[in-house]
Amino acid sequence: MSTFLGLLLAVASAARSQAFLAPALDAAVSAPAAPVPALAAPIAAPSLAFNSLAAPSVAAPLAATAALAPLASPVAPAAAPAAPALPALSAAAALPAAPPRASAESLRSSAAAAFGEAAARPTADESPVAAPESGGAANGPRLAPLLASRVNAFAPPAVRAPRPEPKPFFVRHYRLARAVALPIVHFLYGIDVSGKEFLPEGPAILAPNHVTYMDPVLISFAANRPMRFLMYRGLYETPGLEWLFRGLGAIPISSRDPKSVTAEALERARRALAQGETVVIFPEGMLTRTGALTVFRRGLERIAEGGDAPVIPVAVTGMWGSAFSRNPSSSLWRSLLNRLRGRRRVAVRFGPALPRAEAGVAQDAVARLLADQK
Repeated sequence: MSTFLGLLLAVASAARSQAFLAPALDAAVSAPAAPVPALAAPIAAPSLAFNSLAAPSVAAPLAATAALAPLASPVAPAAAPAAPALPALSAAAALPAAPPRASAESLRSSAAAAFGEAAARPTADESPVAAPESGGAANGPRLAPLLASRVNAFAPPAVRAPRPEPKPFFVRHYRLARAVALPIVHFLYGIDVSGKEFLPEGPAILAPNHVTYMDPVLISFAANRPMRFLMYRGLYETPGLEWLFRGLGAIPISSRDPKSVTAEALERARRALAQGETVVIFPEGMLTRTGALTVFRRGLERIAEGGDAPVIPVAVTGMWGSAFSRNPSSSLWRSLLNRLRGRRRVAVRFGPALPRAEAGVAQDAVARLLADQK
């Protein structure tokens, strides 16, 4: 009996609860689905639109869920503030589209216009920039020396003029050497000098014939000036005499020298001319073995090349047969015996400057001077 009464009470309570919830369910189903358009608005794209027949079936459950949410879940109010973010997504979708990418032709036209405008602007030289009113002088003048130094550091070095060669001892002290040697020269030789007026005051190239090793000394004392002369390297390197020839300013040269050594010797002669000195070169290149004039070589032309020093022909006579010549009958003993009979007469004659610095022209000029001496 009690069991039957318990079943009746359960059925009655269920009926009572269903009768209590029926009006709420009917109101929820019959009420308009207001929140649904707000939820469905952002996703209402044309390609995703729902069918009109399916819309009530979808909207009704959504509305019922929204109505039952406050009763079923206590955390539903915390999720309510998320709804206002949906209009923000709609606003972001409504932003203006990015501008189209510029074409290559439009970029070229814009660059040309920009360069044309820059070319039309005045340069710094045409419109100098004034110094700022405050802050001191401009940085340009202060940075100019630094920039110039950096540029000069990478610039090629400037070509410097050749350093002048120091004058030899006896050239610098020629008066002292002349005072010591002149009595000896006068004791051995009686020198006759002519044509001294043809010697210029400045640099000059003397081209004499070559009879003895004393020719440079005789010519120097006849001209009364210090001279640099080219001499055979084998004689220059004689042990015990090299210091003397170096002090006299001799320039050693030989036909056996390499081309580079010969070029250096000729360059030394040109440097001496550039310093205003007188250079003596024997164009024959060796002592005469017969007493006659031999063929002149072209070293004379190489020394005179590129300069304006005049070439003066010189003739030395009276030295053939002396102790310093290559005469087979000459010797030091015979020279001393001849000195007892008297001094040897020697003639040194200078001629006018040559019209051209050529070996053949110089040889003809010296030959004429020798013929006039006979």
